[in-house]
Amino acid sequence: VPELTRTPIAVESLHLVAPRGWMDADEVALGDLAAKPWVLAHPRSHFGRAVRLACREAGFEPDIRHEAGEQSTALALVAAGLGVTLASDLGLSTTTADVDVVRLSDVLTRTVSIAYRERDARRRPLQAFVDAFTEAAVGLGLDTP
Repeated sequence: VPELTRTPIAVESLHLVAPRGWMDADEVALGDLAAKPWVLAHPRSHFGRAVRLACREAGFEPDIRHEAGEQSTALALVAAGLGVTLASDLGLSTTTADVDVVRLSDVLTRTVSIAYRERDARRRPLQAFVDAFTEAAVGLGLDTP
C-alpha cells in the first residue's frame, strides 16, 4: 500500500518442531523433511506462504496433513504426533515437553515490522508505540534488523 511505511522491529529465526523422538539430530536441513507429514498455516497467510516457498526452494512440496491458523495450535498438533512444523523464536514460547526443537541448517528468518501511514510518522504516540515494541523485542532476546 503506497501510503504505508514499514519499520522493522526484530528478526526471528525459524526452527523445526517435531514430535518428541522423531528427529535424532541437533540440526536438520529443510530438504530432509520432505517425507514428513506437515502441520502448517493456510497458504493465504504470510507464514503459511513463506514456509511453503522455503520448502519448494529446498526441492519439495510439503505433505500437509493439518492446517492451523495459529502457531500455538500447530505446536499442539505436533505434540500430538500429527506432523512437523516450523516455529519462530516467539512461537517457541508455547512449546511443551512433547516436542523437540531442532535447528535448521538452512537459516530461515522472518522480519517483524510495524506498518503505519506515512503521514503519521512524526506523531509522538506512534513513535512511542514503535519504540515500546522495539524495546520489548530486544528484551525478548530477538535480533534487531
